[in-house]
Amino acid sequence: MPEGIDIAALLNSPPEEIINQFESKGYQITWNWREMQREAHARAFTVAKAINLDVLKSIREEVESALANGTTFETFQKNLEPKLKELGWWGRKEIVDQETGEILDVQLGSAWRLKNIYRTNLSTSYSAGRFKTQKAAAERRPWWVYRAVQDASTRPSHEALHNTVVRHDDPFWDTHYPPNDWGCRCGVDSLSDKQLEARGYTVSTGDQIPNFAGEGWDYNPGQSYWQPDLNAFSVELAEKYVSAALEGQGLSVMYSRSRSLVDDLLTQGLSLAQIRKRMPREQFPVAVLPELYRKAINADAHTVILSADTLAKQLIRHPDLELADYRRLQKIYRDAQLVVKDSDRTLVFYYKADREFYTVVKATLKKDELYLTTFRRAEQQSVDNIRKRGEVIKDEL
Repeated sequence: MPEGIDIAALLNSPPEEIINQFESKGYQITWNWREMQREAHARAFTVAKAINLDVLKSIREEVESALANGTTFETFQKNLEPKLKELGWWGRKEIVDQETGEILDVQLGSAWRLKNIYRTNLSTSYSAGRFKTQKAAAERRPWWVYRAVQDASTRPSHEALHNTVVRHDDPFWDTHYPPNDWGCRCGVDSLSDKQLEARGYTVSTGDQIPNFAGEGWDYNPGQSYWQPDLNAFSVELAEKYVSAALEGQGLSVMYSRSRSLVDDLLTQGLSLAQIRKRMPREQFPVAVLPELYRKAINADAHTVILSADTLAKQLIRHPDLELADYRRLQKIYRDAQLVVKDSDRTLVFYYKADREFYTVVKATLKKDELYLTTFRRAEQQSVDNIRKRGEVIKDEL
């Protein structure tokens, strides 16, 4: 994005989704940008070598302001540079690598880095909002056209894709919805059936297109979901968030992606243990435990997390469970008729309604996190066995 462009004018009064996407980003301290998972650009606000939360906070606030108010890069730099200098995040400094303990001479803040931060964060936030808008209209405009800027700064691999048409639901867009590299200015337009025919475009499929995304950019910012640390919030706020999240698109995306990846890895002959190691480091909040149960195991955390590797195990061992069943987890933990303390860190739940479910929650050693470890269908005859497993906390059967 060239210097001096008014962002608000460029986006033509940016849709609320774009600003919401940016403001929902969390903070992540990282020594090297490659340490971030492949979708972390959309999940968390990060700046490589920004090892001070005050630095991240200052940068984040200025980028949010630029996005919401349409400030130019010059204004962004003028506002932010003095703050970063005051915080000591400017120029070349000797810093201790947190991983190795090695003292390194590194470049911290600079005009070039501010420009990169400005462009990258505004670009990914804009793309995330645009993706959601286009997805909402995909029934009427299902044909997506890759657009490159086509000037001297455009990468040849990106320019080669200019005017390439790929249907909106092709897996190609999971990894190549722009931006596709640092400073990438490519975009996507959408067309109706009539527009496609009138322009005479030929439709391609993703498997016909070579991978051209830069390292760490093979993801779709609009499909990436950052989850806040709900244990830092009140129980009431966490419950509201989880209730909404369970019905939202985030869980659906995680579930479908995990199923697709598991199916692919199974066809390669990998074992369950190998598959779990291949799963992304992704997690999703599925419930907030009532106080009675948290006290039973002296847990400091209140939010139950489903990790991608546990979901992989679930999909293999309990394929009969559907997405709709996972959406019920908050209700299952809240209204379970039988709850047993199986160990110092483990709770077992039995819930019966139109179906019967059995699920286990385990706290970490420090008891500052809670994870779902098992979730499956249950049968009435298993109730007595559950009671025998430990201390009965609740029994309404």
